[in-house]
Amino acid sequence: MKEKLEKLKAYKLVPIFISVFLALMTSITLIIYNYSKEKKEVIIHLEEGKTYQISKIMINGDSYRLENFNSENMKYNSDYNFLYSDSKSNDFTIDLSSVDDLEITFINNTDNGLITIREKSKYKNKVQKLETRSDEISFTAIGINTRVKELLSLYNDSINFKIKLIYVVVTIISMFIYYYLLKLLKKIMYSIYYEKLNYIIGLSSILLITFGICLLNVYSVIEIFSTYFVLLEILLFLYIYFKNKEIFKKLENFFALIAIFLGMNFIFILPQYNVPDEASHFIKAYMVVNKVPTENEHQITAVAILPYELLYASNPYTRNILSPEFKVAAKSVIDDFNIRYNSSNETFGIGIGNVTNLPNFCYYGTALVIKVCQLLSAPVILSFLLSRFLNFAIFIIAMYHIIKNVKYFKKSFLVVGLLPITIQEAAGVDQDSLTNTIIFFSIYYTFKLAFSEKKVNIKDFIVCSILSIMLSYCKLAYFPILLLLFLIPRKNFDNNKRKFLFIGAILILNFVFTAKNILNIYSAYTGEELYSLSYIIHNPIKTIDIILRTVLERLDLDFVGGLVTGFGWSTQWAKGLFRYTLTIIFTLLYLTANKKEAEKKVLNIKSRLILLFVAIMIFGIIYASLLTSCTGITSPIIQGLQSRYFIPVVLLVVISITNNLINIKIKDDMLNIVLMSIVVIITSFTLISGFYI
Repeated sequence: MKEKLEKLKAYKLVPIFISVFLALMTSITLIIYNYSKEKKEVIIHLEEGKTYQISKIMINGDSYRLENFNSENMKYNSDYNFLYSDSKSNDFTIDLSSVDDLEITFINNTDNGLITIREKSKYKNKVQKLETRSDEISFTAIGINTRVKELLSLYNDSINFKIKLIYVVVTIISMFIYYYLLKLLKKIMYSIYYEKLNYIIGLSSILLITFGICLLNVYSVIEIFSTYFVLLEILLFLYIYFKNKEIFKKLENFFALIAIFLGMNFIFILPQYNVPDEASHFIKAYMVVNKVPTENEHQITAVAILPYELLYASNPYTRNILSPEFKVAAKSVIDDFNIRYNSSNETFGIGIGNVTNLPNFCYYGTALVIKVCQLLSAPVILSFLLSRFLNFAIFIIAMYHIIKNVKYFKKSFLVVGLLPITIQEAAGVDQDSLTNTIIFFSIYYTFKLAFSEKKVNIKDFIVCSILSIMLSYCKLAYFPILLLLFLIPRKNFDNNKRKFLFIGAILILNFVFTAKNILNIYSAYTGEELYSLSYIIHNPIKTIDIILRTVLERLDLDFVGGLVTGFGWSTQWAKGLFRYTLTIIFTLLYLTANKKEAEKKVLNIKSRLILLFVAIMIFGIIYASLLTSCTGITSPIIQGLQSRYFIPVVLLVVISITNNLINIKIKDDMLNIVLMSIVVIITSFTLISGFYI
């Protein structure tokens, strides 16, 4: 009997606890969603005969442009950036969602006075009165906060017994659903491990279930627990790992576990449109499946005319996107699920010059998601999150296949695939997700041919040709990846002639399609005073100087530091010790990734040189393209460079420096779980503390 009780405790109590917790969080999510449907009106009455100046208005922790509040009663002073009232018209109103927080800061108060604030909504009718004193130069007079505890209390008071009963029933049903979903997830994991289930189907199922669970729970958990969310996440992570330790001894399964935890952080916790250029890429995908009127088409000044619901859905996340102070509230994200497609007949214009001439290839997945959501009049934010999820799922399944099947350098693929910025790009609405997937798969397939004893056949030619064409529709700087085909030894062909015909045909295919895409995007560049071929020829020393300055300034950023942190538009960085810890972890992993390959001497000098040559060539093309398209002749360094561009370069370099000089006497699986637990903790904490109030 005692043994049975111990077994029950070990195997039943934790899943039951998790199921109950998730069911409660789901109910809170639904309550916040329903509560937020109602709007509230904040009416501010400033005592007549007095003059007031407002220096800041913050909604949900995010500063709003004061000119947006310019009205008959509150005038905007553009010279000094403040709102002011005269002595006659002192009433003004701000419309908010029921869940929104509001903070107003006054400056230069010269009078004693009285401010009356009335908060009116279906759930609340509250009046506050605040006295102001002439000796207060700057003060926050108005602070309206809707905490979850108060929200639940107000909502509970406003609904009848029948609706309360429905929520109770939903919570109970949810608890049972979550319990059986957790059991199903475990069953799928072991079915993949014992190869009773195709890993593509199994992994797709795990990803879908995980996405659904996160969708219903993440934002309410963050709203209630704030950064303590990280503690809950790491406890769950360690529980899953140690409860199923034998499964995760396989590197591909270990990769999937870490990648899913990191990926769900970036899909849900990184605010919408915060992956670089994500708003433009989402609009581009929208344009693929919708006839969108444009102005100045095929030019850098192109403008798309879009329905207003896209503005409503994106504006809170893009208004201050480049500011390190940019914040969102988790409850306001839930509120945004009320913004649906086909809900507005109004339109607005937005610049799309940076994406208007890009090939559609990388956007078909997102475009399909958008179209389905439009047909269902689904929330705009749901289509956005599903688009992130789809891109991430494709990347994870491809990487799982690579790590499972590649003969050598499994750990190199794992380490570079788990760089936080690699995961951020994989879980974004962008070109980089599919581009990196195709590049990684191209490298894998080249290695498959290079380290195989079999002859290259027609199937291999077809696969390489397809990858070559797909690569041409992604970012053009990466075509040198195809030169890795020279790693395939001559013995894998009938003769040298066949080898060069094979490689030549694939390169020509890429060049043909690449040339077509270059012609399509050429008109996007403007005639600014930038570095040009002529200028470079006539100023070689200055050109070499700017290149060297850029390399020295960005070396750490582009190979380690900027790939492990610098989230969103590089606005939120892991701070202090956290940042150094991530850098040390991944530097260590770079140097120790291929010990077994080094012992077996898998790479000869020629192979290393080919890998380094391709890496340097990609590096040079990226530098050259941004030197001539983004860099003014007075700039001290090359402009427009971002660490994410160098992810494929890092993979090639890590493989090329294969060595066994560093030997850490710790079991690999223990080292992996310790290091990756730290990575998950720091990444999650940086995202939540950096982006949420």
